[in-house]
Order: sequence, then C-alpha cells, then structure tokens
Amino acid sequence: MIDQPEITRWTALDETPSPSAFIEYLNGVSSLTAIQRIKQQTFDRLQAGAGDHLLDVGCGAGDDVRALAQRVGNTGRVVGFEVSATMIEEARRRSSGLNLPIEFCLGDADRLDFQNETFT
Repeated sequence: MIDQPEITRWTALDETPSPSAFIEYLNGVSSLTAIQRIKQQTFDRLQAGAGDHLLDVGCGAGDDVRALAQRVGNTGRVVGFEVSATMIEEARRRSSGLNLPIEFCLGDADRLDFQNETFT
C-alpha cells in the first residue's frame, strides 16, 4: 500500500515539512497498473488528437501533461496548471529536454487567466 502524506489539503503542500513526500506518493500511485489503465481509458475518451489544446488543472508533476502532449503532437499544446511551486518545479524538471508542446503555470484554479476558447 502507498502511504499518503499526512495532509488533508494538497493546496498547502508547499508549506509542509516534506513537500517531496507528495511527489513520492504520486510516483507510487502512478506506477499502479490499475491507475495506468484508468488513465489510458480516460485519455482515449478525451479523444485528444493532433492540434488540440488541452489544460490539466492540478497537474502535479506533469505526468498526464506529458502523456497528452504525445497525443496532440507539435501542432497542439498542453498546459499544466498547479497551485504548488514544488510540483511545478518537478514537472518542469521531468519535462526538460523532451521537446514536447507543453507549458507549466503556477496559480490558483479559482483564478485561471486564459482567453475563452483557448483549449479545445
């Protein structure tokens, strides 16, 4: 079983003594076969394809952003939006040099600053 960090609000993880524990938790959950299968089914149902522009709110370390970027190709774009600076830093680190059409933004999901119809 994967131990979940002791916090009830993920929005405050940067203020915890060990923000990296959340990254480790997400790594563990993401490695589970059942979760991988569910994610693939979800991505298939999105029917994301070449040229699409997608937004992942609460992107964590960016695993789904990178996976979706493979589907939208170089003519598309995937933006990961996250309230945690720790997660954004990790997402950018993991994505460095991959040449994917992605961007990571730090901010509050209650205050998204995108034009209407930015994402398809």
